[in-house]
Amino acid sequence: MKLYIKQKVFTWGDKFTVKDEQGQDIYQVKGKVISFGKSLKIYDIKTNTIVAKIRQKLFHVMAHYKVSITDQKPFMVVKRLKLFTPSFKVKALKWDVDGDFLAHDYTVTSTNEMIMKLNKRYVSWGDSYELNITKEENQLACISIAIVADAVMSSNASRRRY
Repeated sequence: MKLYIKQKVFTWGDKFTVKDEQGQDIYQVKGKVISFGKSLKIYDIKTNTIVAKIRQKLFHVMAHYKVSITDQKPFMVVKRLKLFTPSFKVKALKWDVDGDFLAHDYTVTSTNEMIMKLNKRYVSWGDSYELNITKEENQLACISIAIVADAVMSSNASRRRY
């Protein structure tokens, strides 16, 4: 299944819309305007209920994000130290996230099984991503990982500017 994430620009706090293959809005991601570390919530558009929470854990050398999905065990997404490519470990799910040199494409795997391909798109204002997810039951976890990857790479890019 394919999903598309589009960042909204010129807003207070982080905001993303998640669309399905037919272009229908299915989730909305909203971040707090003021917080210590990133704090985001994923809302189901139909029911307007929170289905997942993403919270940055501070005071770690490498970025740590706790993901809590409704009715599932929480898991951590932890940035790994690699020299030339971005990489994350998804603890509890035992998934690996490996990016390319430019940090625009990611592959999520479990042992040798493909979970998701994540590709950054350059369409218009704001960041856009295409997610190719192999199993529907992984969609909220995959959306959360994409949002974490965007947050970490955006944070790294803003640090390099100064």
